[in-house]
Order: sequence, then structure tokens, then C-alpha cells
Amino acid sequence: MNKDNIKQRILQNAVELFCAGGFNGTSIRDIAKAADCSLPMLYYYYANKQALYKEIITVEMQKIHEKLNSGIPHHLRGADVYKFYCNQRLNLSDYDRAVYALSYKAHLRFEGDGEIWNHIDSWL
Repeated sequence: MNKDNIKQRILQNAVELFCAGGFNGTSIRDIAKAADCSLPMLYYYYANKQALYKEIITVEMQKIHEKLNSGIPHHLRGADVYKFYCNQRLNLSDYDRAVYALSYKAHLRFEGDGEIWNHIDSWL
């Protein structure tokens, strides 16, 4: 099996589980089971649940922002840019919407823990 596929499966399942059960309600074992991989394989990619969550709310969220920002037509001005911006977010994939939601929940301190919140503060 391709390493990238395993890592993507871990990320996708983690996002689904974090959305459904929250950060504290989701265990690393739950994620490994849902991703159909062993705990050692999951730990090969992520040191712990916090590291996995951090990747989702930073790296995955950054990919979404880059994709959205690169798609804004340069000829638009003012309110049209805002409309385009809003429409882009309405058309996100389910995965991207879930990542977006998790990132903002963590930013608002509704999800995550102190280590993650400190990371977000240093990242912004």
C-alpha cells in the first residue's frame, strides 16, 4: 500500500472522527481503527493525537486557504470579491468544510487543548 494513501486515510478519518466526537472524545485508537491501520503505523506518521490535530488545523487548513486565495479573479473589485470569497467557501468539499470547521473551533478554543491553542497563537 502506498504511504501517501495511508497518511491520507488517517487524515480523512481523523477529520471525520474529530468532527463527530470532538478532540477529547476521539482516541488515537479510534482513528487507527477507522483508517484501517495499526497503531504503530499511525505513530509512524504522528507522534500523538495532538500532532495529528495540529497537522489538520495548520497544514491542511493552509492548503485550503492557498487553494481558495489562488482562485480569486484579479479583475473583481469590492463587493464582488467578497461574494466570490463567500461562494468559494459554500462550494468546498465535505473534507475541506470539516477541516475548516475544526480549525475555527480550535482557534476559538472550543476544541483541542492548551498545547494546540499555544501552537495556534504562535502560528497566527
